[in-house]
Amino acid sequence: MVIGDHILGRPNPWAELYSPGRTLSLLSPSSLQDLGQAVALTTEGLGSVPIPRGPEDVKGLVLPNSVPHLKPGEGAVVQQGLQKVAVYCDPKTGELHKRSALCTH
Repeated sequence: MVIGDHILGRPNPWAELYSPGRTLSLLSPSSLQDLGQAVALTTEGLGSVPIPRGPEDVKGLVLPNSVPHLKPGEGAVVQQGLQKVAVYCDPKTGELHKRSALCTH
């Protein structure tokens, strides 16, 4: 909308706000404080070792770096180092397929 108005030479009430030449006060004390708070919240707990709170936190996981014996068509989540890997046994070939268990959403 803003670009179209600019091309056609029409004024737009949002043009100044979205102008690429606008200046931002990124180094103001309030923005630095906001940044510090965001960093603190984001990194909170990263240095701690995750400890399971109960059986539901480890249900379905197998021993680290081991591959379970799966029947054709079955799957499991395997802990490999710090990553969880989804393992699936192909029902036609019996071949094990491994993929990241990390959600892409």
